[in-house]
Amino acid sequence: MPCQYDSHRQIRSEFACNSKCRCFIGMSRSCFALQITRWIKRPISHASKTLTDQQRKYSQMEREGLAIIYDLKMFHQYLYCRTFEIITDNKGILSLFDSRNKFIVLASQRIHRWNLLLMAYDYKITFRATKQHSNVDAISRQHIGPDNKCDQAYSNCANSTTMIDTQINYDVLKLETKRDPILQKSVDSKVFANRNPEANSYGTLGYSKSEAIYQRSNKDCART
Repeated sequence: MPCQYDSHRQIRSEFACNSKCRCFIGMSRSCFALQITRWIKRPISHASKTLTDQQRKYSQMEREGLAIIYDLKMFHQYLYCRTFEIITDNKGILSLFDSRNKFIVLASQRIHRWNLLLMAYDYKITFRATKQHSNVDAISRQHIGPDNKCDQAYSNCANSTTMIDTQINYDVLKLETKRDPILQKSVDSKVFANRNPEANSYGTLGYSKSEAIYQRSNKDCART
C-alpha cells in the first residue's frame, strides 16, 4: 500500500538492474523509495527505465552502479540532507560504494565520478539476498518497450519541482516580511539588536545597505 512521504520516518532505497530482460530494448533498471512505518515497509514511489544501447555495454557491476545513480537522481527530493539506506542484492557494489571502505584507486573513471556524486549524500549501503529482494527484482524483469514517454514525464516532473523550489526569492521574502506585523515592528525601528532591546528576539535572515529582512523567533511563532 503506497503512502505519503513523512520526513520523520526512516527511508530506504531499494534497486535492481537486470541483464536478462528479453524485451527488444534489452536490460532495465528499477528502484523503490520506501519508508518504514511501524516496522512495515510502504512504498512512496517507484521508478523504472530501460538501458540505452551504450549502457547495455557496461559491465554488470557498472549497471548496478548506474541503477544507484538513477535512483538518487529520481528520488533526490526524498533523500538529500537526510540519512537513508540503500539496499542491493549485489555484494560487489558494497566494496565500490560503501562510504566506510577505502576508495578503489583502480576503478574506472565512471565509478570514480559516481563515488564523487555519492559523497553529497548521507547513506549506508546494505546487502540483501535476491530471494528477499524480489519486490524490486521482479519489476526490473518486466517486459517493457521504449520509454520515451516516461523520459518526457520525468523531465516535466523535474522542471515542475525546480519551478516550485525557485519561487521563494528575495522579493517574496521582502514582501512577506512587510505583511507580518511582528517582523514589521522590528523593520520599522531600523535598528539592530544591540541598539533596540525589543529586537533581541528577532534573528536577521538577510540585509542590504538600507534595509534588513528578519525571521521570527520560535517564541513568536509559538505565541501566534
